[in-house]
Amino acid sequence: MSLPPCALLLDGALGELLVARASLRPGDDIEVTQGVRPDRVHGPLPAIDALFPTPEDRAAITVVILGVGPGSYTGVRSAASAAIGLARALNVPLVSVASDDALRLASGRDAALPMGARESLLVEAHGSRIVASHEAPTPPTLDAVGDRYAQALMKLAGSALRASKAAPGEVHVRYPAPPRGLGGAPGVSE
Repeated sequence: MSLPPCALLLDGALGELLVARASLRPGDDIEVTQGVRPDRVHGPLPAIDALFPTPEDRAAITVVILGVGPGSYTGVRSAASAAIGLARALNVPLVSVASDDALRLASGRDAALPMGARESLLVEAHGSRIVASHEAPTPPTLDAVGDRYAQALMKLAGSALRASKAAPGEVHVRYPAPPRGLGGAPGVSE
């Protein structure tokens, strides 16, 4: 018996890894199931294994959807590494989605994404900008926005899925802050 097609969603922009499963049946509401919370030691693979425990479950994955930031530097890169590896191993396309756009859609109000100890990305209705951490609202947690955040990733990936633009290719993570300590280095603008 084959299972209905589904998407694997990964995002680390909030500083916690979101691992979720979403149905891809046409006409269905976007129904997501979050996995157990990945821990920093073992990463996302145990959570993915819990969401897709059998070979049949894993065979039902037809696309990997990745939040590419901006947000937590380590979280975004951890999610991207897992997404690239899994998409290639499963031979399925990978769709990149802007994490700040997903947070804007999920929260419905100004929110912040962590960008390190000193800065946050303030996500507002009209765009996003870097502010000092003490000027930003407390970043949301997956407990507060997880399901809505996963649904927003799916909605934003929808146009790429419908247009068959999902492709296994390069992933360009988004990190709007300039690198530190590279003042005057070639190719780095201040």
